[in-house]
Amino acid sequence: FITEELWQLISERKNGESISTSSFPKFNSSYLNKDAEIEMEILKQIVTSIRNIRGEMNIPPSKMIKVLMKSEIIPNHSLNYIETRAEEIIR
Repeated sequence: FITEELWQLISERKNGESISTSSFPKFNSSYLNKDAEIEMEILKQIVTSIRNIRGEMNIPPSKMIKVLMKSEIIPNHSLNYIETRAEEIIR
């Protein structure tokens, strides 16, 4: 049900139109963004590393923590996302 709801919100649809009866979209290579893929992979690795350390130290996910990070390749918007998961990021 959530997929149908999201599909309806992405673009205007005709009355009665449904994702379950629509054709599968065609691949469009212009949507590929290698830099965004690399950035997302780095972000996933950071979040996974933080979660692993929390697990090894028996720190519950509900407890806010301080994170010390030093990187010149992580853009600010990615750091902002990580900050939503940590009490403080020391840059």
